[in-house]
Amino acid sequence: MPLKVKILKCAAVSRLILFVMQVILNATIEDHDPGVFRKPKPVAENDLERLLEFLFDGLERWDGQYFLNVAEHGYIYEKSLAFFPLFPLLTRAIANSVLFPLQFLVNYHLVLLLAAVSLNFFCFTLAALLVFLLGREILNGEQWAFKAALLFCYNPASIFFSAAYSEALFSCSVLAGMLLMEKDIQFGATAAFAFSALVRSNGTVNAGFLLYSGAILPMILVRTRRTSLSIATCCSLVFFSTVRCFVVVGSFALYQLYAYEVFCVWPRPVLSESIVNLSVRNPDEFVVPGDSTPPWCQSLIPISYGYVQSHYWNVGFFRYFELKQIPNFLLASPAIALCLYGIFRYAIRLLKTFAQESSSPALERHLRILPYVVHCSFLLVFGITSMHVQVVTRLVTCSSPFLCLFAAAILPDLPSPDRRGSNGGNDKHQKKNRSSREIGRASCRERV
Repeated sequence: MPLKVKILKCAAVSRLILFVMQVILNATIEDHDPGVFRKPKPVAENDLERLLEFLFDGLERWDGQYFLNVAEHGYIYEKSLAFFPLFPLLTRAIANSVLFPLQFLVNYHLVLLLAAVSLNFFCFTLAALLVFLLGREILNGEQWAFKAALLFCYNPASIFFSAAYSEALFSCSVLAGMLLMEKDIQFGATAAFAFSALVRSNGTVNAGFLLYSGAILPMILVRTRRTSLSIATCCSLVFFSTVRCFVVVGSFALYQLYAYEVFCVWPRPVLSESIVNLSVRNPDEFVVPGDSTPPWCQSLIPISYGYVQSHYWNVGFFRYFELKQIPNFLLASPAIALCLYGIFRYAIRLLKTFAQESSSPALERHLRILPYVVHCSFLLVFGITSMHVQVVTRLVTCSSPFLCLFAAAILPDLPSPDRRGSNGGNDKHQKKNRSSREIGRASCRERV
């Protein structure tokens, strides 16, 4: 069986297992009332609605409430500006197109929930395949890439890739951008990273990949190979890479401009009674457009995201360093420790290779993987110091392939997926698989 098919099946099975687990646990464990936002939704009126609520209720908690509320009503609460628009937009598009016939059978809230879960199922299976393709491209070995994809399918943040969260869509867009970048398809990589910046705020960080692959890496390789580039060529590389970076950052800026128009410029929209009542009962928590001018509207650069995160969720530098948060630090510690171990091993390998061979294929391989290590390091430092630390595991898992690729590299070898040829007996792939097995340890593990 082709490895790609195996990965897709494994991803689908992992989603099915997770779905069954959440149904059982949601039905048997009493819900905790954290006192957070709950989207107003209609009461189930028929057996089908009650069945769907029973099956999918566990997948619409916490952030899922905000995403579904934005998908149905738009940005009617200032607090919801923390949740970027592409995921709820696609959810609404699916609910109003592919799943439109369901609107005659169940209420619109359930249709949106089914749309979100369906979108995440598709994005997750595609992301698992992209982990394999990207790992094969970087590690030059199908065995390690296959293990990385399996680890991704059962990663510890897996529930967030099935629930009505944006992690699956974000991971899919980021991995697609990285794969296209590795194949030197810069336009496609730019588009994918720009989409990622409309899914989550840290999508803007992916602009660094374009700058590195398009300008920094070529200049470093020229130096290590002892060749030269003309000044005009260097300026051209820097210019076009910078333009591509601005396209990615521009997606984030475009959303911030929309938020400014809605809450700082446009008059108050017509709102439903349930939305107005929630705002009246909790005026500090649920600020609607037109109620008053938010403080961030008066800023020189009116960016809503930082204000909303700080004001409503107390997100900021070292704000989470409290004794009562020790359990959350312990919860995130396995992912943090594994990332730190991988970063340390890579740094040692890079320094040794650079000291021994200033110009070699091994050094070029290390330089090629450098942006992934730097990217993961940034996410780790930022997540620990400036976020709710329990989010670090899913932040790193959905934003970077480094964790899965490194874990795959240090795990024992799997039995060969198909030593007779993992792609249906194709001679070319048989030779590639043999080559991967021969050079796997020499290339993959040296890199990470």
